[in-house]
Amino acid sequence: MRALYAEQTARMDALIAGIAARHRGAAERCRAIVAALFDLTEDDPVSMAFMLHVKHREFIPDEKPVCSSKPFESMRRIVLEGIARGEIRSIDVMVASTCLFGGALRMITARLDGVLPRPLPDYLDEVWDSSWRAVAA
Repeated sequence: MRALYAEQTARMDALIAGIAARHRGAAERCRAIVAALFDLTEDDPVSMAFMLHVKHREFIPDEKPVCSSKPFESMRRIVLEGIARGEIRSIDVMVASTCLFGGALRMITARLDGVLPRPLPDYLDEVWDSSWRAVAA
């Protein structure tokens, strides 16, 4: 469990680091992260289910919760940079991060649970528009 958790968090963190390197600005980076997570869910639902459904701390209690893992820290850092540059209005970073990524993560769990009939990328524009409007400066 520990090795799989480390592998998956490293995979997600590398994905986010690559996005941060290729894109400028909080909006572009955050949208690209949501798009990548949607694509990853469609391509590898088992890994995403492991990351979002398994209660990791029951099996590896000394590990940080998923929301405090390195990928989520990287996502919050992008949000903080967006706040510092004035792209995202001045609000608590956890509130802004939840607005930007929380809806997308809920859509992912809905897809994994079989609730959404269409692939996640079909919802990307609508989810992203709603998320960005909540935090845009």
